[in-house]
Amino acid sequence: MDLPGKKPIVLHPLFFALFPVLFLFSHNRGEALAPVQVLMPLAFSLLAALLLWGLVSLVWKNRRKSALAVSLAVVLFFSYGHFHNALTGVTVAGLNLWQHRYLLGAYGIILLLAVFWTVRTRKKLDKLTAILNLVSVTLVAISLLNISIHAIRRAGPVRPPEEAAVGETFSAPAAGGDLPDIYYIILDAYAHEETLKEIYGYDNSEFINFLEEKGFYVAARGRSNYPFSAPSISSSLNFEYLDYLRGRDGDNPEISVAFYYLIENNKAVQFLKSRGYKFVHFDSGWSGNERNRHADLQLRYGYGNEFAVVLAQTTLLLPFRRVLNLLAGDHRKRILGIFAGIAEVHRTVPGPKFVFAHLVCPHGPYVFGPQGEEREVDMVSLTRPGRHRAYLDQVQFVNLKVEELLEVLLAPSERLPVVIIQGDHGPISVGGFKDPSDRFLRERMRILNAYFLPDNGKDLLYPTITPVNTFRLIFNLYLGQDFPLLPDRSYYRGNSTSYDFYDVTDRVTFSPEAD
Repeated sequence: MDLPGKKPIVLHPLFFALFPVLFLFSHNRGEALAPVQVLMPLAFSLLAALLLWGLVSLVWKNRRKSALAVSLAVVLFFSYGHFHNALTGVTVAGLNLWQHRYLLGAYGIILLLAVFWTVRTRKKLDKLTAILNLVSVTLVAISLLNISIHAIRRAGPVRPPEEAAVGETFSAPAAGGDLPDIYYIILDAYAHEETLKEIYGYDNSEFINFLEEKGFYVAARGRSNYPFSAPSISSSLNFEYLDYLRGRDGDNPEISVAFYYLIENNKAVQFLKSRGYKFVHFDSGWSGNERNRHADLQLRYGYGNEFAVVLAQTTLLLPFRRVLNLLAGDHRKRILGIFAGIAEVHRTVPGPKFVFAHLVCPHGPYVFGPQGEEREVDMVSLTRPGRHRAYLDQVQFVNLKVEELLEVLLAPSERLPVVIIQGDHGPISVGGFKDPSDRFLRERMRILNAYFLPDNGKDLLYPTITPVNTFRLIFNLYLGQDFPLLPDRSYYRGNSTSYDFYDVTDRVTFSPEAD
């Protein structure tokens, strides 16, 4: 890297600033994160390191000493959250080492000792600079290599085999009649009424009654087909099960890439656009459907994303809730914006239109009180009862916003829209994904599944309908198709990077009163 006999160029502060962002991105490649999601964190990290280096250089005229201090500060800053997580639950001599007062104290001591040594040393630091350059450049290079390998693998689109491609079985459009607008609203981790009562001690019947009074059919035994957002949404939008991905199983991050490809290039949108529908897509902030290149109108209300939130929680920002609350404010803006945006699209965008909105709520982060009031984010210190309460608060908030929205969507008109309000999966309160108990499966797989189908469409609905049949039924009813309904099954997997789903339908039980 450096010429023989020449003093090494000081590079390591900049590469150490780049590495944590690239490392997190490369190790979340299974989530199919878009490169644009890391550009702002990369720019911010690099700019902050440069500014800090410039300030320290004003104090120390020795650029190697100032660079060493900056690199140490960068490493400490980006490692804090990782050490906090690693030490959680570790107690020594009665001290809970993960608590911020102890961990911050330790970090402060390390920084002071390092600065003291740097000030006092009379060494020229050329060898140490060369070593740090090599280490930092190597770390960045490894992360970039991992990202590049993944990008090459991802270059070949994941398509189902021809015999599974529903798109070729579309019938000619029905003659005559106005096509209804279709609103597909996914409320992330919205639990079934029984789950809320049985596990959370909350009676959601008032909201269910509201939906039914508005003309909705609420599936009494509503279940998701899959336990995670990616397979659940990709299955419902393609109105088929995803068994054709089974050949890609194993420890393979491309599985999530396959799901995300199927979400963006889903058959529901392809079919509806071929029938003259406009496609309105809302940015959810979740990497799986943050954007869609097929959208005729794409709306975005927040500027951050889940990657920025996860990155912030690995840093020294973790103890400072006010800073994290800036990210929470961005999430609040997105959720409120989507609710308002759907109503605005209804008023201003002529039909026929297909509106798809995935709201990451009542799923965390927990930033809303029951009336929509601001809540400070402090997920680390939330106890289990605290998380239950925070989740229920957001359920109540979502209920209020859905009720407000439906007053707009279902106002008397010549042609009422189709409205689907659906959880992609349920929440989690206890237990883990591996070797799930029946209680865990009931909580995770039972969902709110509500349909407003005008012109007596609800007569064809039934208590056990699952999301995989949503668009089959809609297209049969309103667009002249003749899709057979699939068996309503629920599948589970414990490994997020493999397609090892197995049938758990019989374990996702309901009480006899559910019907």
